[in-house]
Amino acid sequence: MQLVADAFRRAAQAYVVVSNDSNVTQPLQLVRHDLGYPVGLVNPHRQPSQALMRCRPSFTLRVSATALGAAQFPDLIPRNAAAETEQLVGQKRRGPPWWASHPADEATGGVR
Repeated sequence: MQLVADAFRRAAQAYVVVSNDSNVTQPLQLVRHDLGYPVGLVNPHRQPSQALMRCRPSFTLRVSATALGAAQFPDLIPRNAAAETEQLVGQKRRGPPWWASHPADEATGGVR
């Protein structure tokens, strides 16, 4: 996981994980407790994962589905900064499939 690689390279003074997936417990524990870096947990769900909370993150925040949705890349993105020039007008790349909009899911508040 990139979190662990960055921590070993001392790429930052603190780290933030945006997840409610218990699969990140080991990387979070390693960086927080073994390497001694502050690690915050930003949870996109109403109910935080108990496994993640047992890791004792340095801080926790909840991000709303609305705020998380507003921070996503659009489905179509400009090819590069020169996309505004005459020869590239209208040429856009499509984002990866997981950027596509999804209908709201009651269990996650629309967060996937």
